[in-house]
Amino acid sequence: MTRLAVLLLAGVLAGCATRETSTNYRGWERPVIVRGDGIEAVVIPSIGRIMDLRRPGEKEGVLWQNPDLRGEAVRPEAETWTNFGGDKTWPAPESRWMKNAAGKWMPPKVFDQSRLTARLTEEGLLLESPVDALSGVRFTRLIRPAGRRTLAVTTTYTKVQGDPVQIAVWVVTQLAEPRSSPPPPTPWVTR
Repeated sequence: MTRLAVLLLAGVLAGCATRETSTNYRGWERPVIVRGDGIEAVVIPSIGRIMDLRRPGEKEGVLWQNPDLRGEAVRPEAETWTNFGGDKTWPAPESRWMKNAAGKWMPPKVFDQSRLTARLTEEGLLLESPVDALSGVRFTRLIRPAGRRTLAVTTTYTKVQGDPVQIAVWVVTQLAEPRSSPPPPTPWVTR
């Protein structure tokens, strides 16, 4: 079994993950909010992404969201890429991805167009993917407090079936255009 883990982003957070009491976030049902000291991450397991990182009470955070797809479901059978925005993981390198049936560029469906299971643990929010049929890889993402005012997202790929593959953890985070409001409390850090 091969395991690759990477610390993905740090922001300002010290707190816990909670199932949101409201029934939806911008049309998506069952959001999970990771709250802490002056910041919150909005996670939508049904589309497999962190969709926002913002200060409590703000309506718009630092992550870009496709306004035309708010509330939409994943589209595993789509023939073109459905770009929801937010923060997600894909395998690298892109050059090894299979093209879809129409011969067009597409991220692997398990990594981009699948529902993830979400479970609150003592450490934080654990997201888990199904197993990708092409690579035999399952991924997890643990979103958790990592010290005073820090949010850590640890992404792990685990080979669970099939022949060996060359694969690396890649994170795609789409940021919103800068606004005239003050910036987030600390910059994004990728390690």
